[in-house]
Amino acid sequence: MSEREVAYELADWTPTQRSALTDLLDAAEIPYTWEGDGDLIVSEADDDAVEAILDELEYGPAVEELTAADVAGAEAYDDGVSEGAYEALGEVFVSSDLLMHNPESGDAAARLYRNGAAVVAAGPPFGFEAHAWRLIGAKTTTMLQLIGTEPDTEAVIAGARELRDLIRPHV
Repeated sequence: MSEREVAYELADWTPTQRSALTDLLDAAEIPYTWEGDGDLIVSEADDDAVEAILDELEYGPAVEELTAADVAGAEAYDDGVSEGAYEALGEVFVSSDLLMHNPESGDAAARLYRNGAAVVAAGPPFGFEAHAWRLIGAKTTTMLQLIGTEPDTEAVIAGARELRDLIRPHV
């Protein structure tokens, strides 16, 4: 690690949490590497942005519920995915609808980041077609990448509409 890099010791994070973090870092276009048993290495210049993402993951309700279920096995379905995935999906639906009507809403974008990471990181919940879940995950990732930039308003509206319409039959 050079003097211009910052290390975060995340060895105690679950694979679900690390996957969600990786997705958010990719969406925000923040370069990173993993070293050792879970040390995240980022540029010192990205420290504030990474702190904000870590705070969202640690304190966002949908990600916490998913993590608690994964760790404790509480209310998990037979395939090991918690009801938190469905709850996060519902929140992604709502945030997409909000962004469709107000593409510059910072609150809706933050809500999508928090819950979108949980959806992308989770496998399909019990009774959910794997193909449909993958499509929703891919579109969610696209939206996370889009709102992580300075997006065109029309692109946000169109992407949010597509994501909302893809999720609608499932919520």
